[in-house]
Amino acid sequence: SQNGTRLGLDNTESGDLPLHSLLYIKQKRPVIVVLENVIPGSGEAVKFFEFLCEFIRGLGYIADLHFANTRKYGLPQSRPRVWLVGILQHRLVHRFMLTRPVEGCIGIGDTVQPLPQASWKRLPPKTRKRERAHVRKAYKKFARSGIDIRNVPIVIDIAGSYPQRHTSAANYSPCLTLAHASSHSYWVSTKGGTMTVYEMALLQGITRDMLDPCKDLGMRPRAYASMLGDSMSLNVLCHVLSSALYSAGFVDDSQRQKLLAKCGW
Repeated sequence: SQNGTRLGLDNTESGDLPLHSLLYIKQKRPVIVVLENVIPGSGEAVKFFEFLCEFIRGLGYIADLHFANTRKYGLPQSRPRVWLVGILQHRLVHRFMLTRPVEGCIGIGDTVQPLPQASWKRLPPKTRKRERAHVRKAYKKFARSGIDIRNVPIVIDIAGSYPQRHTSAANYSPCLTLAHASSHSYWVSTKGGTMTVYEMALLQGITRDMLDPCKDLGMRPRAYASMLGDSMSLNVLCHVLSSALYSAGFVDDSQRQKLLAKCGW
């Protein structure tokens, strides 16, 4: 990722993951292949994705890269991602085409609830100087642009080094990341505090009843908060999979539309 090592297959900690994924694809030949990652921002990252695409095509797949942002599919999080979708050539019925972005998007106010008045804060505590500076800077920026920061939710990532890594947005969230989600570092002006695990999960299309089983596995909240920052957005995944199933002939167009309607996006 942009914030990671950018080593790709040379990363000794996680570089084996894509290799094992490719080995599985080579051995099992699933009809549909879906891979997702941060949009490449460097030459090495672009080469890595080109390698993945060519490798999968060499196994007999029709494979291409597709770009989608979580925010364009109904949820208020800016999360641009590249999706590699491959269909076995002899099983291809229709050319894969990712469904168009949906019209409209719910706002942060629909997913984040204000804290009780006794707990509500305009700014982080004075002891948290860096986080407090992030929030002040964001409030000033949006106030100058004419946005009523008292009524419009401003979401600020307060974990980055100040001011180089300052990110904020009005009525939607900047991209959730593993490190910053695990530290609950997304401040919402109208909430008067940072987002909870459940509120961050909703930005990925994951509801409370999906997340609660993590507790039964003995996972701590910090662990599954980390997963939220490192996972696929469920709303986009629904669009990708429904289109892939249609392309491979598993469902017809009416069934594809029913799948999307059932997902809610």
